[in-house]
Amino acid sequence: MVLNVGMTVGYGIAVVFGLATMLFGGRALSVLRRPPTGEAGRELVFLSAEDLVAPIGVTLFVLLIEWVEWIVMTLRGAGIVTLASFNFYANIVQGGLLFVAAIMLYRVFVPYTRSRRAQRSRMILDRLAARVALLRGRK
Repeated sequence: MVLNVGMTVGYGIAVVFGLATMLFGGRALSVLRRPPTGEAGRELVFLSAEDLVAPIGVTLFVLLIEWVEWIVMTLRGAGIVTLASFNFYANIVQGGLLFVAAIMLYRVFVPYTRSRRAQRSRMILDRLAARVALLRGRK
């Protein structure tokens, strides 16, 4: 059996993008099912449709690529077009775009990551220290 190294690497890359997309998208969906509490939950209440336009647009572009891929497969089956590796490259592009869309959704649905929470807690501690210093200065 002859193994085409380029195709194997390409399909491996598409699988890795697919797995990463499932992880990011799954995290975004879990936040939708069980939203965070506190400040992050209040921020999700004010989520606007403008935040979702870019990920949905990227997903629709992926569907357009899939539609074009079906047309090319039909034309190739009829013998009109001879694009042998079009499906291979289309799948890689779709995997990459879905990965980008999943990251966009993750950033929209997870407003406070660990670094933001740590930054916020540092800011609260700094404000508290400033208040204590102000109160000590008044005495």
